[in-house]
Amino acid sequence: MNIRTLGFVFILFAIIIAAFTAWVTDDIKKLNSFLHKDCTLPEDVCPFNTLMPPESVVGFGISVIMAAFGILLIIISRKDSKGKMVETKKIEDAIEALTGDEKAVYDTILASNGTIFQSELVEKSTLDKVKVSRVLDKLEGKGLIERKRRGMSNVIIVRR
Repeated sequence: MNIRTLGFVFILFAIIIAAFTAWVTDDIKKLNSFLHKDCTLPEDVCPFNTLMPPESVVGFGISVIMAAFGILLIIISRKDSKGKMVETKKIEDAIEALTGDEKAVYDTILASNGTIFQSELVEKSTLDKVKVSRVLDKLEGKGLIERKRRGMSNVIIVRR
């Protein structure tokens, strides 16, 4: 379940709790007016003669907090999706800007399903080890690949 859906679920539960609280509040008021119709206390002193019972205040408070949390989750999910779109656009621009050896090495990595050992990359390309290492440094600096140490070699992984 993604964050946006979870936000809508929280809002839905908040609405259900608010509706249930309103229904219970109405019943409590009816019951209080029936039970205390013969109350001898003045109306401003009688504890059962309030605008809203304390239980209702708690119920509405919980529903407001849940709704606010749901709205916050929806806002966060929108910011995340915008950030991912911007990052994707930056990666696409960096890929389009590749030339020469960088493009050849990047295409070789892509051709091997986005994962390749650095030693295998040296074998598949026409470049020497030092040149491949420098090109990989540039690609890693641009955020296009990631190098992970595996034993005596590196695994090159395309960042998506």
